[in-house]
Amino acid sequence: MKHIKIYEEYSDDELRGLMGDLSSVGHHKVQFDVDIPDYPETEETEIKRAEAWTSKVYPKVFLTKVEGTIGEERIKLEFYFSNGKRAEFSSYYEIGPILQSAADRDYAYFTINGRKYDVKEKFFGDLESGSVIGSCLGIYDEIAAKENL
Repeated sequence: MKHIKIYEEYSDDELRGLMGDLSSVGHHKVQFDVDIPDYPETEETEIKRAEAWTSKVYPKVFLTKVEGTIGEERIKLEFYFSNGKRAEFSSYYEIGPILQSAADRDYAYFTINGRKYDVKEKFFGDLESGSVIGSCLGIYDEIAAKENL
């Protein structure tokens, strides 16, 4: 067991090498093509949430790509998974002094395998976590478990 090192003992180069080893067995960075024009500083947080979800469920299934837009009043995202499944998330909401998710025209839907799921209450409740993508993937997990996807 002398060959095992604690994470903090690895140099940056050694860690990059280990990440290369992971990619050779199928683990890789998530392709992230999401436009966040109103909140560009949140992009790094969103990428980290996508990669953290992938690490949690790998190797069973992992996220390969996220694309779309996170805007001030509209969110449209597409998630691509290693098992060939694709999920679309679409939401509209009004911004006021606080997020007003109770407005009649607000909505939040997931479309998975052609089936539409109304996730308005769950999504707007989870947004306080600070990550749109983190909230979406959490909801996807719930739907996938319930529907055996």
